[in-house]
Amino acid sequence: MKQINNLLSIMLTIFLLNTGQVLAGKLINWSYKPEQNQLEFTVDDSTIPKYFILENPTRIVVDLPNTKVGNVKTKENYQGSVKEIRLAQFNEETTRLVMEFLPEINLNLAQISLEKSGENRWILHQNTKENVTVTVPPLQPREQSSNNNPITPTPEKKSPIIKFGEPLP
Repeated sequence: MKQINNLLSIMLTIFLLNTGQVLAGKLINWSYKPEQNQLEFTVDDSTIPKYFILENPTRIVVDLPNTKVGNVKTKENYQGSVKEIRLAQFNEETTRLVMEFLPEINLNLAQISLEKSGENRWILHQNTKENVTVTVPPLQPREQSSNNNPITPTPEKKSPIIKFGEPLP
């Protein structure tokens, strides 16, 4: 009887270990499209990625929980604003993609979006445009309707420079 209990315990342990391995998804593929500033990746499970930014140098980090590195490339270099993308098994349960940017590129979370495109496909978009400057022309003075009141010229005002995201004056 004791041997049957030991055998059942061993079988249950093996089953639980194998079940844990089956539950982990794999990163099937990934690609970066520099002309569109987007990273696409596909996992074979219902993984929900998490992303954040690290600085010095600027990097977007994408963690894929409950995912193992599949049979995919682990590093690729680029010539645009993205210097390189690398992939590693961060810990036993998490695969990590890191997009490293050139030193002069600064990002914030408002410039990044991650969307699901299909059942297990994800697309990370980033806008690396630096501060966008918009010039607003000055208002033109209204003409006086009465000839009795002379029009006095108003001093010319310079157009204000408004950075993208700042409120209008």
